[in-house]
Amino acid sequence: AFGGVVVECVKDADMSIRRRALELVYALVNETNASTLTKELLDYLHVADVEFKADLVEKLCQLVSMYAPSVAFYVDTVTEVMVEAGEHIKENAVRSLLAAVSASGDDSVYRHSCQALFTACWECYFGENRKTRTPGSLACATCWVLGEYGDVLDIGVAQANAKDFAAGGQVTASAAVALIEHIVENGRECSGALGFFASHYAITALAKLASRANLEGSLRGRVEAVLAKTKGSSILEVQARSVEFSELFRFNVARKAAFERMPAMEVANMATAPLEEVSVASADGGAAAVADLLGGADLLGDAGNGVGPAAPAAAIGGGADLLGDLLGGGGGDIGGMTAPASAPAAAPVDPLAALMGDSAPPPTATGLGGLLGSEFSAAPQMPVAMQPAASAMVKAFDKDGVSVTMNFSKAADGSVTVAASFGNATPSDLNSFALQVAVPKGITLEMRPASSSSIPAGSSGAVTQTMRLQREVMRPLALRIRVSYTVASTGAAVQEMSQVDASMLPAGL
Repeated sequence: AFGGVVVECVKDADMSIRRRALELVYALVNETNASTLTKELLDYLHVADVEFKADLVEKLCQLVSMYAPSVAFYVDTVTEVMVEAGEHIKENAVRSLLAAVSASGDDSVYRHSCQALFTACWECYFGENRKTRTPGSLACATCWVLGEYGDVLDIGVAQANAKDFAAGGQVTASAAVALIEHIVENGRECSGALGFFASHYAITALAKLASRANLEGSLRGRVEAVLAKTKGSSILEVQARSVEFSELFRFNVARKAAFERMPAMEVANMATAPLEEVSVASADGGAAAVADLLGGADLLGDAGNGVGPAAPAAAIGGGADLLGDLLGGGGGDIGGMTAPASAPAAAPVDPLAALMGDSAPPPTATGLGGLLGSEFSAAPQMPVAMQPAASAMVKAFDKDGVSVTMNFSKAADGSVTVAASFGNATPSDLNSFALQVAVPKGITLEMRPASSSSIPAGSSGAVTQTMRLQREVMRPLALRIRVSYTVASTGAAVQEMSQVDASMLPAGL
């Protein structure tokens, strides 16, 4: 019931109310209402003001990445977002989508993704409601998916031109090649930040498709002709790739190895802010994969407020103040959601400033109350002072018998060493255990490998991992972590997220 009211507030004429309502929608969404609320927001996206679309697109992509009931739903939703507002979608949202498709390992998902993205991209170029400029995000995503998984499609009848494809028809590998060839030739006309890269993705997709065993005989000659033509491209990257790929086509073994499918990526899960505002690391050095997975976030912008992928139940309760504000009320008990009493500020944290662009004095870290404006804020933020040494032990994660304890120790040079120990109180061993961490912009994170990737049943502290944090700017610490493992007795794969807020650490850190 409240979801519908809040979505209506997202459509309010007042920009500040729209943004606050959007934050509340983000806090209220869960697995049971995700489809309904997502559809409502998608419908509004078609008529939303241009200045509000960027916020709406960001939240839509975050919500569907966390709560989509299926990969097909995820693909369809983000594809619609790219068609409607592709110039506003962030690169990490596109990467998250592609990672979800890759991780599915299911040919039916690959086929559905190829069909959905091809159809949307073709409509932008040749459909009745064609766009003046095709969104670059859509063109890049389409090329990537068709290049990786186009071999699951039937070969079909060769098409000389992409516009010859019958609207609404079944996508074939031959139609895919025709569309990708069109993107190679017209990629520079795509809109948005990713538009510049559309031709780069397209030329690679063609080379990959022509190297698949079931497509090589039919497509190789056509693709080699395209490569020969694009060797003279005015786009330096396309020219370079065309020359390199043409040489690879002379060596079958090397070519097939170079253009084989990428290994399945880990499922990406967006956080709450642009990728460039976060430093991420994992022990295996796969920073790019971790960036896709955790998204980017100025963690201090949402530390302690319960807004994010691992929002606790209390976060929804904290949103009651905001709902009351939107409805013209003064908080209190609304539909069983009781707003928690305000508490003294425990740490110098501005929960939603990074999300809302609010320049008001920092509020207390009490759920979503900080959105109500400066009149509800606590005392001004106190500066953080570096101290010679400090230490703290924090339970960073504890769920279903699996725990991560972090021992923070600050050195005289200001760096902080974190010794993480992993506990397993379950009756089964945990295999493929991995810890991934994101920290705020301005803090450098270095991680060493864990002492083991398997945690014995009933153990505590048997497996450890060390990381080092170094500030480039003065700011409190905060960490967002993701824990993933496989339960040996059942084979179930588990992944959970948690956060260590600045309020959980002493001021000296």
